[in-house]
Parts: sequence; C-alpha cells; structure tokens
Amino acid sequence: MSLVSMLREAVNTANHVVSRSIFLLFIGLAGCQPISLPDQSQLTSGAAAKDKGDSPALPLQLGYYVASDTPCEKASNATLLLLQSHGIGGARDFCEFLRIEQTESTTFQVEESCADFQGSDPEKRTLQYEIIGGQRLLIKSGEDVFLDARYCAQSDLPAQWQEAAN
Repeated sequence: MSLVSMLREAVNTANHVVSRSIFLLFIGLAGCQPISLPDQSQLTSGAAAKDKGDSPALPLQLGYYVASDTPCEKASNATLLLLQSHGIGGARDFCEFLRIEQTESTTFQVEESCADFQGSDPEKRTLQYEIIGGQRLLIKSGEDVFLDARYCAQSDLPAQWQEAAN
C-alpha cells in the first residue's frame, strides 16, 4: 500500500479537523519547517485504538510530547511528538493505534502500525506504553526504553509553533 493510500485511509477514518491538522503537521515537519498546529481545544482527552469497542483509552493528555531530557521551550522537530486519539507521530513517521490492552495499572500493550514519510511499507509492532502521572510516557520494547517523553502545553513550545497555531 502506498503512502498516499495510507494517508487517504487515515483521513477517512479519523476526525476531519484533527486528521487534516496532523497531515499538515507531518508534511511540515518532514521539511523541518514550522507549520500550523491544531489548537489544544481541537484535541480530546484519552488516546484510544481504532476499534474503540475492544480497547481501552490510554490515560494520557492528548497533545504535544517532548523528549524528557529537553525543556518544552527548546523542543524541535527531532524531539516533538503529537499524541492523538488514533496514534502518535513525529517528524519522520506516524504510528496508528490498532489495539490497546491494559496489562497493569499504568502499563498498556499497544499494537501499532507505523509508516515513515519516505514511502516505506507500514510496519506493525507491539510495544509497552507506561503512563506516569497522566502526562509522562515511557514506550518500551522489553526492558529497553524506546521513548521517554512528557506532555508540554502548546503555549510552552518554541515561538514558531505558538505563532503557527494562531
């Protein structure tokens, strides 16, 4: 399946406002240019898998996440992610949530389909998402931490992202 087909499917199945914004976000981030980001009021809380009937939501604030070793005001394309109800992505790729299963009180097994913006075929993978305090996320594969990020309000991000949303 081509990247264009995957993007069309995502746009057809996701919320129109959020899908359009994430598409613009990733196209802009792929070119390393600041772009227009959705306002926080356009995002809902709790991230859920595509099939909401069978999967719990992740108890996380939706919005922007920055690598934990980077201050929010110093975020860059390399350290910024956008968590939506249907997936998470950054400058290079987007991972759609296919299934979310709670395995412990703060740990979830998440099956996701990830595609990069260079046109490669999507890759399915299953990772552990550990939620710390509702605003910090550790993504693990086994014992290896794949990502350690925390929520950052859009108003705390660098000026180019704040200006783009207005």
